[in-house]
Amino acid sequence: LEQQINRGWFSCEELWHVKRDGTLFPTLMSGTTITPKGHETPLLSATAIDISHYHKTESKLSIIEQSINRASPSILWVSAEGKFLFANETACQKLGYSQEELREMYVHDIDPYHTKDVRPQRWDKYRQFGVTTFESFHQSKDGKIYPVEIVSHHLEINGEEMEFAFATDISARRAAENALRESEERYRALFNASPNSILVAQDGKYVLANPKTCQLYG
Repeated sequence: LEQQINRGWFSCEELWHVKRDGTLFPTLMSGTTITPKGHETPLLSATAIDISHYHKTESKLSIIEQSINRASPSILWVSAEGKFLFANETACQKLGYSQEELREMYVHDIDPYHTKDVRPQRWDKYRQFGVTTFESFHQSKDGKIYPVEIVSHHLEINGEEMEFAFATDISARRAAENALRESEERYRALFNASPNSILVAQDGKYVLANPKTCQLYG
C-alpha cells in the first residue's frame, strides 16, 4: 500500500479500521495523493466503504458450502440432460470419483437403471411433482453396486432447470429388512410345523392358530 501511495494513487484494498470502542470492521479503500497549492507535503484523499455486510454474507456462504459438502447423504446437482453439475464430498467418496470427473459424467454413468432412454420420462416426472422419492442403485468407480434412496427436487434458478438430489446409501436398511424377513419365515415355518398346539391371543381374542391347533379342535 505504501508503494502505491508513493506512486500517487492506490487501488481498492481491503483494510481493517478501528472504531472508537475498539471494535474492528472491514473496509474497502481506494484513493489518490494530492498536493494543494501552497503545500509541500502531499495529502491523501481516500474513500473507505464499510464491507461488514459482505463479510457476513461470505461467512454464511462458507457455512452453507461446508454444510453441503460434509452432509451425510450424497448431494448431486444435475442438469435437465442428466449431466452432473456438482457433487458434495460424500458423493465423491461413495462413488470414488473426483469432483472434476463427476462433472464430465451423466446419471446413467453411475445408475445402471437410469439409462439415457429413461431420463426424459423421469425428468417429466420431476417437473410434474416437484419432489420425487424413489429407490435405485449406484455403481462406484470400482464396480461396487449399492442400493440408494433418492429424494429429487426440481428447481428453476435464473431460468435454468436442474435437479437437486439427495442420495442415501440404504445397504444397512436392506440388510436389516432381509434379516427380519428371513427371521419371520423361519418363525412361520416352525409355527406351522410344530407338533404342539399354539394359539396367539390379542385383547382376549384368538388371532392366530397353527395347523396342529386347527387339527386338534376341528
